[in-house]
Amino acid sequence: RREKRLGGDKSRKLKEYPIVKDCATSNYPRLMHGEETWRYLQRVYRETKHPDRKYEADDGPHTGMQIPFYIRDDGPRGRSLYAAVDIPKGTQVWKPKNTASFDTRDQFVSFLTRLPHDLQCDILLWAYVAKDYEHVEVVLDEASFVNHGDSPELLNLDTKDYTTRDIKAGEELLEDYTKFIGMNEVKWFDKIRSAAWDDHQSTQNKHSEKSVADGYVRLGVPKESEMEEYGERAFEAFIIQGWMLSFAVVVAFLRLVRFRPTRWTTSSTKQTL
Repeated sequence: RREKRLGGDKSRKLKEYPIVKDCATSNYPRLMHGEETWRYLQRVYRETKHPDRKYEADDGPHTGMQIPFYIRDDGPRGRSLYAAVDIPKGTQVWKPKNTASFDTRDQFVSFLTRLPHDLQCDILLWAYVAKDYEHVEVVLDEASFVNHGDSPELLNLDTKDYTTRDIKAGEELLEDYTKFIGMNEVKWFDKIRSAAWDDHQSTQNKHSEKSVADGYVRLGVPKESEMEEYGERAFEAFIIQGWMLSFAVVVAFLRLVRFRPTRWTTSSTKQTL
């Protein structure tokens, strides 16, 4: 049923959608996608990249992740991938079996326009120019949730996705985007992505690799207004809960004061009789 909502069952032609231009303002829900969505994205990529080939369902693992993991969306980087177990140094946490690559604008647009609005926004959030290769890549599995570490002490993955030190369960997996993301190398991609995300700050600061990498993190987190609204709602909920607790305490106290004399009078009366 979900696959039909995403774009039809496997026997139907993929629906076409307009290219998005409002990812930064639409407040679309940033989901922690499950297996069905990843398989759908992988199928759309295969069918648009190789339209003459017959599509066959892949019964193998949908992900290249090699370690137990989980996704959370409550940190400073938005959706991010965390280790579910301790991982020793030198462990390969992901194998690149689901990396989609696009050499031309037509290839990328053909893939993008087969996706509904929210998935287009996610793809444009994750996609990047492969450094020194002049083509666009995007990972179509949970590895897209591995974020950029903005300081060397935070990094724990190298460019081949091996751990650079021991990692504890619950630790966020972070890599250095500047090692593999190119800047100002594919103009048509920069134009499509900037139009969707209205990323003027990133466009103006593309003279440095760090600004490009930081831009991916900045776009991935909730907007400040959303965080302020969340804080206000949390504060209001705290006040309401506190008021309700105080009211319950007062009611309990009044009941105690009211009924204790009644029980004492009844007892005294019985003794007198």
